[in-house]
Amino acid sequence: MDLSQIRAFLAVCETKSFTKAARQINMSQPSISLKIKALEKHLGAKLLIREQNNLQLTDEGCYAEEKFLDIISKTIAIEEYFSQVKILTDSTITVYHAEKDSCSGLEHLLIKLKNIDNGELKIQTVSCDSDQRVINEIAKHINAIGITTTQQINSGLSSHTWLQEEFMLIKAKSNEELNETSVDLCSLLNEQIWLPELNSASLDLLRNRIQTLGLDIDDFKNRAHVPEKLMAELVQADGKMGICLCDQLPTKTHSKVRINELATPYRTYLHINPKSNKTILNLIDNITNHDKMQSVKKTTIPILDRQIGLVAINNKSTEVIPVRVAMQSRTIQTVISGRAVQKLGLYESFLSEVNRIQKQIFTAEWKDYKSAAPILLDLEAGKLDIAIVGDYAVAHAANNIDTKDDVIVIGFASINPYGSGSRLMIHKDSTNLGLTGLKDKTIHVPFLSTAHGSLLYNLRLKNILNQASLVDLSLEGKKASTTKVMNPDGLACFTPFDHFFESEQGYQKSEDEVSMPFSFYAIIARKNFASSYPDAVTSFLKATLCSNYWFQSTPSSISYLSRWTGVNEAYVNQVLGERTENDCHYIPEINVRTDWVKEFSKNLFVTGEGKTTTAESGHPLINDDFLKSAKHQLGITT
Repeated sequence: MDLSQIRAFLAVCETKSFTKAARQINMSQPSISLKIKALEKHLGAKLLIREQNNLQLTDEGCYAEEKFLDIISKTIAIEEYFSQVKILTDSTITVYHAEKDSCSGLEHLLIKLKNIDNGELKIQTVSCDSDQRVINEIAKHINAIGITTTQQINSGLSSHTWLQEEFMLIKAKSNEELNETSVDLCSLLNEQIWLPELNSASLDLLRNRIQTLGLDIDDFKNRAHVPEKLMAELVQADGKMGICLCDQLPTKTHSKVRINELATPYRTYLHINPKSNKTILNLIDNITNHDKMQSVKKTTIPILDRQIGLVAINNKSTEVIPVRVAMQSRTIQTVISGRAVQKLGLYESFLSEVNRIQKQIFTAEWKDYKSAAPILLDLEAGKLDIAIVGDYAVAHAANNIDTKDDVIVIGFASINPYGSGSRLMIHKDSTNLGLTGLKDKTIHVPFLSTAHGSLLYNLRLKNILNQASLVDLSLEGKKASTTKVMNPDGLACFTPFDHFFESEQGYQKSEDEVSMPFSFYAIIARKNFASSYPDAVTSFLKATLCSNYWFQSTPSSISYLSRWTGVNEAYVNQVLGERTENDCHYIPEINVRTDWVKEFSKNLFVTGEGKTTTAESGHPLINDDFLKSAKHQLGITT
């Protein structure tokens, strides 16, 4: 027995006609007859008597009609009830989130839903005790969205990397004491400041982050701990400052200031139940597609997984492996990958993550050099593991047959598609300001520097490569000596330092360029070290990616680089700031331009003996697997 049989029977009872009943319920007359016969067979009773053109109900038929009418009435009521429930369910979206997490992700999502929805949806939130519980609830309920701060895998859900949060300093709009766009963490240690509440995940994350800088929460002498969701109100009320995890979106009530050492953001994940109805899915698509359109420019943003920083340390190994890194803090083209990484504590931070899961304990040992030549010597001697040097030094290392351990290019530090930015300075008393005037003369230049390579390249173009005497300008002493050879006739240096030599060392600019078609600075590593300790190499590239992001997204970064290197801010800006139509401007770039490396090695590289390389000469080995791994771990897609 089914409802179609009952409906057929009641239609016949009402119309007293099989033909009329068939029309009423949109069914053929033979079908009506078959359904009633099936119903009578199921009940074991005769319900209708047909006499010529007259239909009569039997006593059993009258009883059945009364009961079936009640059944149909209740069925309609049940259907209407569940129809209303479905309408309500289809128009309700539930957002699950972990109560322990910061509230900016939830707030941002609710604002987006409100802005996109036309008012027909009902939105409700449910807090859970863990990220895993959020995932479980979304899997059980349709029309659900979940926000987590750690990556959770569930094949039945659609997951996206969504909002980014970073530890920022927040202060009241009326607080005029701090008007910087960024601050150093150490400048906040003696301030009256709010921090995340005790035993919170955010406080644990902050503690872990600053420990790599040699700091602890106790170093904030005048701190108090409050829930992050209350911090903005407290800052506004008492004029103090606070450090909390938040997005970078502007607010009307308080200001957000970047903390340089904590600039790299953390991931927030958005999870969706794909079984949601079409209206909800379209709304969610609108949100995610809108964010994807906005994030096209953000594909180079490195994003940390906050779960990694909270993993318990199980490493009991006593084997300590120092990673010896060479930087040139006075060579501005390298400082974002070198000095800035050191000052921001980025490499130490990523090494600490590796130390939690590896058998070895890595430590970073930074060595500061003034030129490339001693860097290559120490690499060859196994005294360095990672270094940042210019294009000429890279090509020289590849063609040095005395090198016991191959040097590989693992990334770029900066590039200049317009030239090397080198300049030739000629003695102030010289009457011939052209490069050819230095034929049979003495020229000082730091050997294996980019200026060295540029000078050799241009001497070859002038066909006087073997007729000029080049003397190494050693920069590794306390002062650069320009009097090693009495009264050198020329000096090759890098712009903008030509201004210094022109004004203070008695030189004037040559009329001839000594630049190159293009130039680059590269991050190199010893091949054996990289093969043995790939995580240490990948960590350095992750640190460089984060440093590049800090530089590009921090308005005051030029000022900080000047402070950290001791180089005049105007010079730093001339090299790394906005282009001013000269070829000394370099662009931070970590992706290896393989065609540049090959072109430089094959056609531009000239040996110190005046020989040009050939196609058979050694090319620098390039291994981009470490960079690919670094990008993948940081969620970078380009």
